[in-house]
Amino acid sequence: MGSADSEILVRDGVVEDLPVLADIYNHYVGHSSAALYTEPLSVAAMQTRFEAAKAENYAFLVAERAGKVVGFAYCNDFRPHGVYQLPECSVFLAQGVTRQGIGRKLFGALIEQMRKTGVAGLVSVIVGGNPGSNVLHQISGFHLAGVLTKVGTKMGRFVDIELWQLHF
Repeated sequence: MGSADSEILVRDGVVEDLPVLADIYNHYVGHSSAALYTEPLSVAAMQTRFEAAKAENYAFLVAERAGKVVGFAYCNDFRPHGVYQLPECSVFLAQGVTRQGIGRKLFGALIEQMRKTGVAGLVSVIVGGNPGSNVLHQISGFHLAGVLTKVGTKMGRFVDIELWQLHF
């Protein structure tokens, strides 16, 4: 049996993946502050994200292990205004598969695909108090660019937003 990393297939996402991706995302909606939504994301809403990424020629990738989707990463517009040039990227893993190298492989593939598009870099918005995501971004070359404190509440507590940036 090979390493966990070699057992992971990273590929372009397809419409048929969207129900599983919504389920992965909705775990974070209901059980963590990593997703700052309070209501589950519908498959239609996930499809809107998917189509927006594809329309901008942004990466939308999934990770599979043994034929099962175990995570996804994608880019979208950081701000929907014409002057912003750096896409925002997000990565989410299925419950029970964190800390196994899957996020690193998936995020690395996303970064490389986006580098090839000619963008100057990437932005990530991370909820404060998420050390796993912080480490993933650090080892991927991102740096902490700033922190917005107490920007919202989730699960009965104030949350901070960290802005992470990678320049190519």
